[in-house]
Amino acid sequence: MSKAKSEKDKKKIDFFYRGIGEYPYRLETSPVFTHDNEAQGHNIVRVVLENKYIAENMYFCETSKQWEKYYLFRNGYLETRHYDDNPLYLEYVEASDFPALPDAIKRDKNARYIEDYTAEQIAQYLRYRKDTARAETARENELDANKIPKNIFAYEITTDTKNLFVSIKARSFVAVKMPVETQTCGGEESAQLIFDMKTGEVKREGKPFDMPIEVAQFALEKLLEVAKCFTGVNIKIDKKERNAVDIIKVMNDLTALPFEYKLVSVLKEKYVENLHFEIDRANSKIYNDFCKKAKIRNYRMLKKAYEARPEALLTYLRVKSCGFRDVNIFNRIFAEKNLFTLFDKYCRTENLTSLVFFCKKCIEARGELSTIHILSKVNQADFSRAFDDALRMFHRYFRYVPTDLRGEIYHEGFTEANHNALSEISYKCENKNCKFSYTAAQKNLEDDIDGYSFRLPRDSYTLCDIGIHLHNCVASYTDNVLEGNSTIVYAAKDGEYRICIEIQGKEASQELTKYNATPNEEQRAVLSKWHDKHGIKA
Repeated sequence: MSKAKSEKDKKKIDFFYRGIGEYPYRLETSPVFTHDNEAQGHNIVRVVLENKYIAENMYFCETSKQWEKYYLFRNGYLETRHYDDNPLYLEYVEASDFPALPDAIKRDKNARYIEDYTAEQIAQYLRYRKDTARAETARENELDANKIPKNIFAYEITTDTKNLFVSIKARSFVAVKMPVETQTCGGEESAQLIFDMKTGEVKREGKPFDMPIEVAQFALEKLLEVAKCFTGVNIKIDKKERNAVDIIKVMNDLTALPFEYKLVSVLKEKYVENLHFEIDRANSKIYNDFCKKAKIRNYRMLKKAYEARPEALLTYLRVKSCGFRDVNIFNRIFAEKNLFTLFDKYCRTENLTSLVFFCKKCIEARGELSTIHILSKVNQADFSRAFDDALRMFHRYFRYVPTDLRGEIYHEGFTEANHNALSEISYKCENKNCKFSYTAAQKNLEDDIDGYSFRLPRDSYTLCDIGIHLHNCVASYTDNVLEGNSTIVYAAKDGEYRICIEIQGKEASQELTKYNATPNEEQRAVLSKWHDKHGIKA
């Protein structure tokens, strides 16, 4: 075997090209890319398909440099000496060039009816409407079923097992402005991605481009061949369905870390920066070395979770930082979606510090099993609301939390009652108590009607208490009350806050119950009596 032939065997170009579609542009009939290496180097015949603006199929003649009737070319009636025996017929689409509204029409602000325009203005406007409609048709035909520009007519995938790289080149027609049938055909441009296994770099030349999944999947298979040449082993890739973007991400990671491509997403996380782990692309045991560096106990269940989702290693580290050591606890977290979400997505924010604080305190008081049981009761919908608030307040104001409330939290978790108690502590720590003084007219608003006690809050801490139990923002009304802009009245029944009322002058501007809901029928009847008795306008 000659040296030239040997070099050729180590470098191969696979060719994918797009066929011709049809009009109307039905997505389900969009042509797929054909893998045909024999088509490389053949002449290209650009074809524009018939539509409501183009009378019939046309092709661009390289001899006349004009668009000619397609059927004449296919039937041999035109000069074909510029083409080989088996040229590629490729669809060419015009650019969707939307026109601007004519200046003469934009400037004529006095025109209200069609009769107000001159003949020339009407002609300009009709041309504008016609060009806009054609541009809309062109836009409908710009993309195929995979949302890929149709002017990308071919992909070339180069596999070089000697220089250890795979490249994906997208070849595109340069679209011309409409009307395409009057234009000289545009040239060709290309862009490519190069996955260099030697250096671990991914290089981009030209503009970003999309590709169909079958092209991306083929390129991945070729990159695996190159990776085998680099590592000496077969690299296994999950065969689950992906889109082209996901496949390219796998190719990026495989190029960066061929022995353990899944570890790339983990090493990119800021959470592991403080480990100062040295990355060696040629290290076949890099996964084990990372686990050793991070002090991760590398056992079967963890490896299984990592294979399904590499970020499981980060979850392990977060769980460990919370004070858990029992391997059964780790397994439970990986198995239960609710717990895994808590230690994964929720902990990707600054919330981890508060969760670590709570877990360590609870483990110290009741042990790991009881602590994880409390966390398992947290609803995913609460991760950014009540649970988040309670966790932060418990952490920030821990020294002010009474021993009995701590015990309740360690046993029951952050229930609504415990959350309310923490909210009260938080408010009192952040705000001083302001005493309220009232006029005789305001004091006259206090009353008892049908089991409801209408009362004025004595101070800002009472406002806080009302807000906590009714889940509203009335605690923020302290300044309004002090400045006399509003009078707050609450209605209680059976020792519980039921209604919160804001009075401005002689008018009730707000009358709301728990969670800012409107009063029920019984409450509306009581409020009506109270209004009538005290001259309040609802």
